[in-house]
Amino acid sequence: MIRKKWDERQKTDMLRAEHYAFRTMWWILAAGLTYQGYILAAPFSEMKWELAAFAAGSVVALTLSMRKGMWDSRIKFTVPNCLRLSAVFTAAFGALYAIGKYRQYEACREDVAGVLLPITLVFCAAVFVLCFLTLYLTGSYTSRREKKIEKELGMEEEE
Repeated sequence: MIRKKWDERQKTDMLRAEHYAFRTMWWILAAGLTYQGYILAAPFSEMKWELAAFAAGSVVALTLSMRKGMWDSRIKFTVPNCLRLSAVFTAAFGALYAIGKYRQYEACREDVAGVLLPITLVFCAAVFVLCFLTLYLTGSYTSRREKKIEKELGMEEEE
């Protein structure tokens, strides 16, 4: 068996390719689930395996990055950033939720201000709170973990 030894650049290139492949798969699954769930109003039984793959990939990526003390490569963890990200996520899913409910229920089409708007606002409030808490808790943990790792590395360098 031939064993190839990779140099640092090759390893970095391979990790970058794997990163882009994972992100592409994640976005395709997210788009597919969103389309099936909100636009087609497909039952859960038709999309449970896609949802399982999406959730497993998300949990593994989140757990591994948190353990390494990395929150995101482009966005720094701050409370204002958590608020902004939560607002963007809420706006996107709130719009999809409203469209889905409008298409699915006659009562929502007949009384937008009295039925659709209130349930959409409640949904958006819940999504915002859940999203913010998730971002804040994961970001806080990751920041503490990052400081701990830096401290350990600093102690190793002193020795």
